[in-house]
Amino acid sequence: MKINSQLFEGRYLQISAIDPDQDPQVEVNWTYDLDYSQEIMPDGPAHPLTLFEMKKQYEEWQKGAEEKRDQFNFGFHLREDDRLIGFMRVHWVSWTNGDAFLQINIGEPEMQTKYGAEAMRLALNYLFQELNVFRVGMTVPEYNLEKKSLCEGAGFVLEVNRKQACYREGRLWDRYLYGLLRSEFLNGLAEEEK
Repeated sequence: MKINSQLFEGRYLQISAIDPDQDPQVEVNWTYDLDYSQEIMPDGPAHPLTLFEMKKQYEEWQKGAEEKRDQFNFGFHLREDDRLIGFMRVHWVSWTNGDAFLQINIGEPEMQTKYGAEAMRLALNYLFQELNVFRVGMTVPEYNLEKKSLCEGAGFVLEVNRKQACYREGRLWDRYLYGLLRSEFLNGLAEEEK
C-alpha cells in the first residue's frame, strides 16, 4: 500500500465513522470472548458488557474525542457487505511530540487472522498520513501471540518489556510496548514495492 493511496479503503476493508446506535449492539456480543474483553478493558476485570455499559463506553470515547482532541475511533467494515468486524482506536495523541497509541480490536478470531494485517496497514496509513504523527505505540500482553505477530509483521519494534504487568488465567504475564517510527513504516512500504 502506497502512503498516498486511498486513505479509508483497502482491498477488503474500509475505515468508517463509529455508529453509536448500531456498533455497540455488535460489539457487546464480542465481549463474551475473554480475549476481546481483556483487550478493550486492559486495566479492569474482563467481563461481558451489557448493551447499556457498551453504549456508555461509546459516550465516554466520544466525549474524550471532542473535549481532549487526542483520540479517534473508527470501525473496520468489510467492503463487500459493510459488515462491522472491528475497531481502530487511537489514544493519547501528543500533537507536540507527534506520538500516538494505537489499539486494533477485531471481534472474531478468524477475522483477526484473515484481515488483521490489512487493518493494521490502514490504521498506520491514517496515523502517518492524515494525523501526521512520527511515532506510533501499541501495547500487547505476552499471551496474545497473534497481536504480537501482527505488530512485528508491520515493522513495530519491542521498546519496553513490563515484567508481570498483567494477570490472566491464574498467572502473571509481561506486557510489551511496541513502537514504530514513520521512517520505519515508509521503509517497509518501499521494501514491499520492490
